[in-house]
Amino acid sequence: MATMNVSLLDPMRNLIRRDQGEAQDEARWLADLDASITRGLGEEAAGELLSLEDAFAEIRVEIAALSGRSPQP
Repeated sequence: MATMNVSLLDPMRNLIRRDQGEAQDEARWLADLDASITRGLGEEAAGELLSLEDAFAEIRVEIAALSGRSPQP
């Protein structure tokens, strides 16, 4: 296979680096998402899931704690 050398200006090299970084970030995000789905499926199989009402209640408590207010029903 033949090789070719190409000279790039700094802005072009920076674009390539940024694109590679974004691709790596996306790959990490997808791996985290896959792990989260796997955990969720395991929790479901073990009967450890919250009802939607309980999940919302927990979220309200967390938001209230962050804002310094009492949780709203």
